[in-house]
Amino acid sequence: MDGMAPILHVADARASIEWYARLGFAVESEHTFGPDWPLYVRLRRGPAQLHLSEHRLDGGPVTHVYLYVEDVDSSIPAGAVAEDCPWGMREARLTDPDGNQVRVGSPLREAEPAAQA
Repeated sequence: MDGMAPILHVADARASIEWYARLGFAVESEHTFGPDWPLYVRLRRGPAQLHLSEHRLDGGPVTHVYLYVEDVDSSIPAGAVAEDCPWGMREARLTDPDGNQVRVGSPLREAEPAAQA
């Protein structure tokens, strides 16, 4: 399987799982070396993957992730706002519980040509 997955450092993987579920991600696997050890979680949304890690050396203090979707407005949580951007994308900017920045975007649709009368 080819692909890439960003690793986001999180303080509470369980809380982050719930937050990313609102964006359509589901848990693919979880790992810990034992009780009281940090949790490592793989999430998937179609072909997109994210890894969440409670290990203190994984990820940076704040990571930025771009999630491409077919329709940004139907993919973001209620209350989030998307806007048309001059670079041809419609985007929403979200922040997860640990301060990681998640941009959700879809290409702007071309205007439909006016009907000929």
